[in-house]
Amino acid sequence: ATEVVAMQANPLSTTVTGLTPLVFTAKNFDTHNAYNTSTGAFTCPAYGLYDVDVTVYTNSASWTAGQVIILYVYKNSSVVGDFRNVRPATSSVQAKIEGSMIVECNAGETISTRSDSSITYTADGSSLRNFFSIRRITGLR
Repeated sequence: ATEVVAMQANPLSTTVTGLTPLVFTAKNFDTHNAYNTSTGAFTCPAYGLYDVDVTVYTNSASWTAGQVIILYVYKNSSVVGDFRNVRPATSSVQAKIEGSMIVECNAGETISTRSDSSITYTADGSSLRNFFSIRRITGLR
């Protein structure tokens, strides 16, 4: 298949306590109705290389130097990407974690995101700052 496959979803208001699926609750667009707003999983409708972008902003939280926020990208049940934000100093601020990567998928495989942190945090809920987007960049083998 050579047609465009693309999806973007936001906002995110999830509270992260331990390893937590990130479920963006509204779709801006979804060309193949492939993103599930209940589970946070995108089911690839066709083979291809998929460009995956995720950005999450936390509400203001009390961070201690060295604490970390981790953003994982999963293909099916395996981690394929690991992005980290290690806090440089003790402060009470909003933090940002983001990642971008290319994932090769067959039709029916899923892409999803999860987060973990050394403290409990809540995504700030903004539609402008929190998003999950996927687009197929090629379908050729």
